[in-house]
Amino acid sequence: MGRDSDSVITPSGKILIVENFVAYFEWIPEVDEIQVYQSNKDRVQIRLVVNNSFSTKLHNDILEYWQKYIGDDVKVDIALVSELPITAIGKRRTVLRNPDIEINA
Repeated sequence: MGRDSDSVITPSGKILIVENFVAYFEWIPEVDEIQVYQSNKDRVQIRLVVNNSFSTKLHNDILEYWQKYIGDDVKVDIALVSELPITAIGKRRTVLRNPDIEINA
């Protein structure tokens, strides 16, 4: 089953796995790195490290897509960051979920 912390779960029970995000962003050359963080069951932040080709239109298109895909029961926002945090063992996690959010709850 893998690490369930690599999944996002919505209040309506929809589960999004890391591959949902990786598959989408691999086709967007303006985005160099991504990280999705679910702080609360109804809040998801998509953190992006972008390059000079990134535009406001692309930002809006990405936000619109993910808000629609994830659903109206979750507030999605995008944060443009200069780098993504590395874990204590030296890895970057693509999807992080607050450990208080249980996948089977």
